Amino acid sequence: MKKLLLFLSLLLLVLLTVVACNDTTVDPPASPSASATEAPAEEPTGDPTEAPTEIRTEAPTVPPEYLTYVETEKVIEIPTEAPTEAPTEPEFAGDPTQPVTVLGVDKLTSTQGIYNLDDGIVDNGDYVTIDPTGEDPYYYPAYNFLGARYIIIKYRTANCDGVYMQVYLSSSGTGPQDDSTMLQGTLVGDGNWQYLVIDTKPLMDAGKYNGKTVSYLRFDPLDPGYLLDENGNIVTNGSDKLRNVLPENAQIDVAYIAFCHAPNTMQNLESES
Repeated sequence: MKKLLLFLSLLLLVLLTVVACNDTTVDPPASPSASATEAPAEEPTGDPTEAPTEIRTEAPTVPPEYLTYVETEKVIEIPTEAPTEAPTEPEFAGDPTQPVTVLGVDKLTSTQGIYNLDDGIVDNGDYVTIDPTGEDPYYYPAYNFLGARYIIIKYRTANCDGVYMQVYLSSSGTGPQDDSTMLQGTLVGDGNWQYLVIDTKPLMDAGKYNGKTVSYLRFDPLDPGYLLDENGNIVTNGSDKLRNVLPENAQIDVAYIAFCHAPNTMQNLESES
């Protein structure tokens, strides 16, 4: 009996020992938590020193305001590269129905600076008759007077068809022998009174003439011009430009040289009278 009790006691001790071991080795089920649901942070890969470079490449390379500035600058540069054109009109606009200055017989009989016109200017009352005594005749009818854009010259010739009439004028600076101040037109030699209209715009554009003040006027009533070939080029002999010759007994009548704001001022006034 004693042996049986001892056996049962040992068996109970073994069972208690086993139960105690199970309590210390088995973990209870983990309860869900916020930290358990979050994914673990991703470890950086590669060389850590390359990280700033990757950040810079993702940012805009050019700020928007810089793009606006460049576009504005291009717009400003366009007109500055284009050629500028000088004004085509004088600073003021005058009455187109009345002449500004008319150089009549009293001025056309001037003896200032005469060349190849020795005793060749005859006063006929309402007009002068000019008989040149050599090639390229010219003289200076007037200095320092009010001008305008258009020069209107009333003339008559019967034997100088196709010959040139020239004027040299400037507001200041350039001398009267400078061809850069010269304008010309071709004469009609039918023996009737004609109006030669010369637009001074080329001299105004070149800054030679301001459209108001004439510091000098050189008048070349008859100029033979240069000898031209079939292509319209000046014929030369070495470095010399060859000129045509005036017709035999060349002669021209001139009534006036008028400066006007319109190209038909004198024609209109005389048609009304």
